[in-house]
Amino acid sequence: MRKNKQSEIMYFNTENYVSYRCAYCGQKNVTEIDISMGFVQEYIEDCQVCCCPNTLKIMFNEISQSLDIDVTYSG
Repeated sequence: MRKNKQSEIMYFNTENYVSYRCAYCGQKNVTEIDISMGFVQEYIEDCQVCCCPNTLKIMFNEISQSLDIDVTYSG
């Protein structure tokens, strides 16, 4: 099982997007982050390239305004 940590945040208009690498194939993916849903979120999202499921655990630090994302293969 591979694990990938990445915290690259991109801002488009007023929406927050984060890029991460698929834990299975390593390809870059982009997903939207909705901070209003809480500062700690966990959900499964399929890779946009290989369709393998990735568990994304997103942690937003309100004080430092930083984002940490743990990506693990959930197949």
